[in-house]
Amino acid sequence: MKHIMILIVLLVSAQKNFSQDYGFSGVNNNPSVDADFANGSEQIGLSIKENLSNLNLYEYAHSLPELYDLMESGEVTIQQWRTFVDSLEQTVVMHLEDTIRPYWAVQYLGLIPLQAQFFLASLEKSNSLRARYPDTYILIKENTPVMEGLGYKRANLDSLVTFTDVVGTSTFWYFLQLFGCDLVRELQQTSANAKNKVILKLQNTTVVSTYKTPFFLQKRKLQSIQRSLESGDDCSDLSNILFQGTGILIKDDDRNYFSDKKKEGIDFYKVKTF
Repeated sequence: MKHIMILIVLLVSAQKNFSQDYGFSGVNNNPSVDADFANGSEQIGLSIKENLSNLNLYEYAHSLPELYDLMESGEVTIQQWRTFVDSLEQTVVMHLEDTIRPYWAVQYLGLIPLQAQFFLASLEKSNSLRARYPDTYILIKENTPVMEGLGYKRANLDSLVTFTDVVGTSTFWYFLQLFGCDLVRELQQTSANAKNKVILKLQNTTVVSTYKTPFFLQKRKLQSIQRSLESGDDCSDLSNILFQGTGILIKDDDRNYFSDKKKEGIDFYKVKTF
């Protein structure tokens, strides 16, 4: 009972520092929005079947056609999905109990609840898939916790976004994926040079696709960011820069990619850059 009370206190305290309601609009996984939602399904499906943890929840928000199909066929069960998302939530809650290290310094785990909310918004927005798979839609929705109160607050974004080129330490892309033009506006409020930093990052990034995050998944994510930037009048120039400056290095067929990188001292089994 004492342990339960301590956990409740921690969660109430966390809710004072973190917020869940960002009003994410999500992404509609309809090919009419992006033709690439009809491309690459075999490779994305193989990644999901290999290990649900190959993708994060933001990536699942861009892989709904594949997730629905695999659940309909029984190749991925709702229990497997629930175990996966519960493990994510438990990881976040567990680190809230860490009184030694700042929460935002622990693998930036406050992003997970935000990705969960983006995923759920995308589940709602993808109405053609909802209509096609009504029962599976309900099961996914009911078995994906919103992780209320566990995500980062908007007021902390400027201290959480990093632009470093050191692998595994930059958070810029993760926040841009979720917030788009709103992120740029937030950063500009605290730094007059923020937009120049964003432009430099957009001009000098090469996204890598692998058998875990295949080419068409990475392309869907990039095009999703581009549409998000286009939606803001003050970010339309950034959308063009992203289109011209960010490329994809295709390593989908290299099954040794992760082990080779680990030999170089980069553990991409644990670290993503985009």
